[in-house]
Amino acid sequence: MAKKRSKFAKVMIYIALAAVVIGVIAPFIMYFWVEYFDWNKCDEGYVRNEETRECEEINTTIENLDNEESCTKAGWTWYEENQICILPDAE
Repeated sequence: MAKKRSKFAKVMIYIALAAVVIGVIAPFIMYFWVEYFDWNKCDEGYVRNEETRECEEINTTIENLDNEESCTKAGWTWYEENQICILPDAE
């Protein structure tokens, strides 16, 4: 005759199985979440507006990026030592 398991043992087994399944599936879910739902990506020539969370076209030229305020507003990086504004990817 087979020995019956208690309800507590069955519950613990199901909890362990659920933890294993979640542990296996979670990295895949996290990878796809980060890869496909990156809300900060904008196409080249666009910058994310922090207030509206929408991509807006950069309508500035290099000539008018001569101070820190206009440089950071355009999404570029301002270097105080050289008083220069460069694209963030050019670092």
